[in-house]
Amino acid sequence: MNFANNLDLYMNKLGISNYQMSKETGISDSLIGYWRNGKRKPNLENLIVLSDYLNVSIDNLVRKNASDDSSILFDSFQLSEGESELLDTYRSLDSRGKHRVHTIIYEELDRMASSNVSVKNTG
Repeated sequence: MNFANNLDLYMNKLGISNYQMSKETGISDSLIGYWRNGKRKPNLENLIVLSDYLNVSIDNLVRKNASDDSSILFDSFQLSEGESELLDTYRSLDSRGKHRVHTIIYEELDRMASSNVSVKNTG
């Protein structure tokens, strides 16, 4: 099993740090570091979380030679031209810029959720 190399490959392709993944999945930063260094292996529950988070199959995470083809990351859907442009731009940001984008997205989701609650309560 070459899980450590595969996890590292997918995280690097998406520009995801251990800290970012930890914050967004609830898995400890240090445990992610152990996985990436090959010092530990995840249990099935964590493999499922990682698979969902990275949008790759568990098979792609654990098989001996994960493909370096980035299309694997998005094999379940096609990106529109605008989505591809946003993804490319996001990937060019440093970690601070990526963190700011995440903050804005979550603020917008909260705003939309509270708008839906207000509409439902008045309707």
